[in-house]
Amino acid sequence: MRTTTKTKDIKKKITLTLKDNGTHSLEKGLSAFKKFEQNEDEFLLKEAIMFMHHGIELLMKQVLVENGGEFLIFSDLNHETVKKVIKAKKENQSVFYLTKPIHTATYDQVLDRVEAFVNIYTLPENLKNWLIDFNSLRNQIEHYAIDKEIEIIKNLIASIRKPLLNFFEGTIKGFKNSESKKVNEEWGEISDQIQVEKEIINKYGKEKLIIVCEGESDKQVLEVIINKVINQYNLSITYSIIVTNSIPYFSKTLRNIMSHSVSSKIIVIIDGDGTEDKRKEQLDNIGVPSENQIIIKPQIEVWLSSEFDKTIKIRDIKRNKLYYNNLAENVNIESLAKRNESFNKLINILKNSM
Repeated sequence: MRTTTKTKDIKKKITLTLKDNGTHSLEKGLSAFKKFEQNEDEFLLKEAIMFMHHGIELLMKQVLVENGGEFLIFSDLNHETVKKVIKAKKENQSVFYLTKPIHTATYDQVLDRVEAFVNIYTLPENLKNWLIDFNSLRNQIEHYAIDKEIEIIKNLIASIRKPLLNFFEGTIKGFKNSESKKVNEEWGEISDQIQVEKEIINKYGKEKLIIVCEGESDKQVLEVIINKVINQYNLSITYSIIVTNSIPYFSKTLRNIMSHSVSSKIIVIIDGDGTEDKRKEQLDNIGVPSENQIIIKPQIEVWLSSEFDKTIKIRDIKRNKLYYNNLAENVNIESLAKRNESFNKLINILKNSM
């Protein structure tokens, strides 16, 4: 006779700490903002604001719990609240798991209490003001609608980053060694991109010649080699180089540059990396004229070293301007132009920009 054993159903539970919950929301908000930066879907900006606000509020509550006590995140300390705390103690559970749990403090109340009761690390006044402004953005979205210049929102998000993360690192145990690293990297990339866009609008809008590249090392090589060309041919031109920071933002940043620099000639210099046809298609789709495209095979370092693809990979070497200048001293401009089509195109563009 076969017997069966009934096993007791195991009910799954969700368990998130206050810190984990807050960090997750902050990361989710930053992720939404990165996607917004790439395709400018305004609903992604809405998600970014809502999730970042939620994350900041929860992590500020974590600050209060760790540096003052759980009671600091209660909305009120009235007689009814005290009775609930006593009941929770008797039942050996959190006061927030009661059938009728305690209400927690609002975002504004939390900021005031952090300023009043947390002494281990002072909440900077400018940060508090920025967080209040951020709360206003969130409230507009939550309760009605929003009509705000996107640049103002971007600048606010960029401004909050460093002082806020410094504050959390100084007031939440372990935050610097775990949660902060990932958040800081995500937020840092966003802040860098916002800074690029500010430079496009404020600094480069009236330049006659603008050169766009993808990375800082590309910019260093370009500055060295272009200055050598200018000196050799005694050219009377000025130029600016804009770095687009990273591949995910390349198309968006380039469109932004083109829209803000209508009086300028824009030259895009990028590495082919063995995918020259795809890079050209990308630039064509953005709207960069073919005569303004310089796609280098395989990478820009071939302009400084003919042995680049045979012996060394310059990007693996600790590099600086002095290093690139030393390489450039041995470059024969006319000889390089004859054997390298992309470099010859650059020389002709520079000569025609006077």
